[in-house]
Order: sequence, then structure tokens, then C-alpha cells
Amino acid sequence: PGMIGSRNGTGIMYEFKHHGLNSAFRKNGLQKFIPFIDLTKKLVLPEKIDLLKCDIEGSELNFIENYPDILSKTRIAVFEFHPELCDYKKCIALLAKNGFARKKILQRYEHGSVEEFQR
Repeated sequence: PGMIGSRNGTGIMYEFKHHGLNSAFRKNGLQKFIPFIDLTKKLVLPEKIDLLKCDIEGSELNFIENYPDILSKTRIAVFEFHPELCDYKKCIALLAKNGFARKKILQRYEHGSVEEFQR
């Protein structure tokens, strides 16, 4: 097991009875130290990625900042954003800097949104 976001080091994951709430940012769960996995080293990446789905419970900004190599190969990216856990505006700005335009908001809910971006 490992965390995605940074390329190296160890992160803290807060675990909950309902695992869908596990997060590096919701600090009232059971604290676990987990190593980060470098996706670029772990995966054999194709030349092009048609669809990237990112639902990483508040680590969206870490992923966008640390994986421009993966984003540069991606045609369509779908992110679930958790604005109370990460800087939403910075995520959008960095995605634009990486050549993505928001195409649609797929779902909005009380604590976030799921959004589609395309090159």
C-alpha cells in the first residue's frame, strides 16, 4: 500500500470506519504513516492517456503539482475536488497551465465537485 500525491517520503493517512472518508487532511481519524508511491516509476505509462480519474480525498493539488509528466500525456482528466481540503483555485490554475480547459461540472455537492477537463 502507498499514498499518491508526492513522489517520495512518508505521509500521514487518517483512517475511518467508512474507508471512503480516509484522507491525509481529515485529522480526526486513526493516524497511519504510509510511504508515498512515485507513479511514474511504478507504472509503465503509455505515450497517451485517454482518461485520468483522480479521486484522492484532498490530495488533488499534490498530484497536480507533482505529476506534470502524467498530466502532459493525458487527453481527458476527471477530478473530484475537495475545496475544504485543498486549494481549489490553485488546482484549476495549474490544470490550465498544463493545457487543460474545464469542459463540464459532472456533479456538485455540499463539500466538493467532480469536474471534467480536456486538452
